[in-house]
Amino acid sequence: MSSMPTPPDSPQNLSDVQSALLELHEGLMSLKASLLELARSHEEEVAMHQARAQACALIDRIRRQA
Repeated sequence: MSSMPTPPDSPQNLSDVQSALLELHEGLMSLKASLLELARSHEEEVAMHQARAQACALIDRIRRQA
């Protein structure tokens, strides 16, 4: 059976834990921002691909009618 970690027993240990948690939070917020930017970039790429496909289809229809 695994043992539970012992709580920090000194103010310095508590400060170290708080500092590590703050650093983890900042890292996670940075990761979240990066993932949101990646999602936006991907959405723009998909939209450009769809627009290109629609433009090609329209050009093909116009050529067939000409």
